[in-house]
Amino acid sequence: MTPMPKRFETKIAQWRQVEPLFSADHSARVTALPDRTMFNGILWIMQTGEWWDVLPPRYGDPHALQKQFEIWLANGTLKKAIDQLKGQPGMEWVNHPTALIRVE
Repeated sequence: MTPMPKRFETKIAQWRQVEPLFSADHSARVTALPDRTMFNGILWIMQTGEWWDVLPPRYGDPHALQKQFEIWLANGTLKKAIDQLKGQPGMEWVNHPTALIRVE
């Protein structure tokens, strides 16, 4: 049985919609964590407005995730994914990350 996504995380159907954007270029990865885990960690930061250092442990190392965020932001992956998810049930709050994320 697949666990229910936590608040601010992608549902299975939502992840399937954006997954090809992330799996296209694995050379731009800084950690072995699954792309979905990293993306959900970034969504958590975006929604809560918290600093990277208070990222829940289930999302991995905060510094590695912050670096991955910077890569996906620079190469356009994050913008494309957010454009696809914006306004979907449970993702009404999603907006472009540059306006929401405080980078240390």
